[in-house]
This record gives sequence, structure tokens and C-alpha cells, in this order.
Amino acid sequence: AGPDTAQPSYVEADQRWFDKFAINLFRAGMVRAIGEDVRTPGYPGLMELALKLNRRFPPGETRRRTRGILASFFPPFILKLFPVMFAGPFPAFSAKLNAAITAATCRSHSK
Repeated sequence: AGPDTAQPSYVEADQRWFDKFAINLFRAGMVRAIGEDVRTPGYPGLMELALKLNRRFPPGETRRRTRGILASFFPPFILKLFPVMFAGPFPAFSAKLNAAITAATCRSHSK
């Protein structure tokens, strides 16, 4: 990817039900973290919000807010128990679990 690479199309991503759900979930979290929304719909709007977050706050505050967004997607007990039940005693399993979840829920939108 670079200046000579064609800009990817996100039309397909904005039509798949899971992608719509995930984008809307992340968008709501971003809006809470930033305090405002953008008019651009779908994935491009989410990226616009990410840019706003990075421009508005210093790196440490951006990390704190981003972690807060991600943490808001899980019940608090899961976040407390995961390191104790999986990451600490089973680091290889934890890494494979995270990789499997990422592979199942994320896909590249570039063509």
C-alpha cells in the first residue's frame, strides 16, 4: 500500500451484516470517546473518527481511550478473569484463541 496503490472499496464491507454490526459497535464507542460523530457513513466514517481521535489527543490519552472502547465491549468479569484463567497459565492457548477470534471476525478490505 502506498501512493500508487488504488484506494480500496469498502462497499462490500458496509453491506455484510457482521461488518455492519461491528462498525456500528466501534462507531458508538468512538463517539463516546471523542464526544462527537462524523457525517460519513460506514467504514470510511469509522476511519474518520479514528483520525479525529488520534489528532485530538496525545498518544497516551489516545491509548487510554482506545482501551476503554475495547473494554466496553465485554463484561468486566471477563476482562478480570481472562489473564488469570487463560493468558497466565496457558499463554500458547491464549495466543491461538486470540488469533482464531481475530481470523473469524476480521478480514482485510483491500483488494
